[in-house]
Amino acid sequence: MRLPLWFLCASLSPAIITAFYPVRPTNIQNADASSLQSTGSFSGNSGNQEKRAKSSVRLSIKRRAPPYQARTYDWSIVETNAIFRRWQRQPRIEHGTRVKRGNEYNVVTAAKPSQTNSVPINEDGTDFSYFASLYFGSQDTMMYMLIDTGAANTWVMGSNCTSAACQKHNTFGSADSTTFKSTGRTFNLTYGTGSVSGVTVNDTVRIAGMSVPLSFGAASTTSDDFLEYPMDGILGLGRAASNTMQFPTAMEAIEATKALPANLFGVALQRESDGSTNGELSFGAPDSSQYTGDLSFSDTLSNGKLWEIPVDDAAFSGKKCKFTGKSAIVDTGTTFVLLPPDDSKVLHSQIPQSVQDGEMFHLPCSTKEPIQIIISGVSYNITSKDYVGKPVKGGDMCESNIIGRQAFASNQWLLGDVFLKNVYTVFDFDKERIGALVSQGGRRWKRY
Repeated sequence: MRLPLWFLCASLSPAIITAFYPVRPTNIQNADASSLQSTGSFSGNSGNQEKRAKSSVRLSIKRRAPPYQARTYDWSIVETNAIFRRWQRQPRIEHGTRVKRGNEYNVVTAAKPSQTNSVPINEDGTDFSYFASLYFGSQDTMMYMLIDTGAANTWVMGSNCTSAACQKHNTFGSADSTTFKSTGRTFNLTYGTGSVSGVTVNDTVRIAGMSVPLSFGAASTTSDDFLEYPMDGILGLGRAASNTMQFPTAMEAIEATKALPANLFGVALQRESDGSTNGELSFGAPDSSQYTGDLSFSDTLSNGKLWEIPVDDAAFSGKKCKFTGKSAIVDTGTTFVLLPPDDSKVLHSQIPQSVQDGEMFHLPCSTKEPIQIIISGVSYNITSKDYVGKPVKGGDMCESNIIGRQAFASNQWLLGDVFLKNVYTVFDFDKERIGALVSQGGRRWKRY
């Protein structure tokens, strides 16, 4: 099975190198993609409405790698849905309704959170990508931004971008805001099969009700690879050391406003198959309405670069694999769980009748027992509805959403949304730790 490798380097400084390549299993990328195709036209801001072409859009599963000096890592999926209607002109949408946006992408909206300094996290109806609405500039231009704990870089597609991908996405620029200021400083993120480049800019961004002076990238050029993705940009919520753009990160900018009691945020990801609509990003304090039980915290590794924590072990239906010396990067921008091939093989060997197919594994679709990830002595369940994937043609076997890919070093794992849908997670900058709900038997979602 061939997986394309895309490497990205942030060339703001010769000393800062960011690596980036998505994992794209060929037997997954087109699964049920026809259900995500649509056509339509755009009727938003006059500066953008002529840019939306009527054409089919096929979403595929890809994934990104967090920035890290001198080493290459898999990180986030470059997927978020987009819209370019200003917030005061938005049509009323019932929460949880699958809607068609003017720029052709499907969105399942989350309910408005009750906690202050919080914003709904929507999804694309497939649990592949999770994104929030941010409002940019003096006119509150809405942009859908990928929630990405894998890196700290924040950027949007700029309004002066003439690339084909920008024609199908929301953009933002000087004509959209009287407070927009270009720094004149360029950034360049180069992929093996594509690139994003532009200038860094300053403006005010409304995030979860907070007005935040923010520096971010405005892309003037994107490769055609971004035609596949329903994204306007990325909100980087990684640790500051993973920032390659040499200005304060989004969390540092929020902290400077002194609007929060603590420099942390909590994440709840909704699951489409449950019909739940309480995806939420909460700044300053965990939202206790999202979970039951107590949060268990784990200190991040001492290198300080990523949201990376030690892992004790993994198990299937309580049967441990006896792993030692493992760690995991916790990334909201990645869809699946990625384990190095040997580790994935050991874990899947615990599942009756599972078979290997290159980096992928197949297992009986009828599998119901949970997989456990054990962190700081606490066992967190991954339910079968998350790790049992699409059926394999011509049988009773399904693909596993735990992939045998060495995205990191041989002892490092990537825990993406397949894991995170089962827990409420807190990312604590002040105390350099990650907290998660004690989850025995799965998390109880509050239904709205």
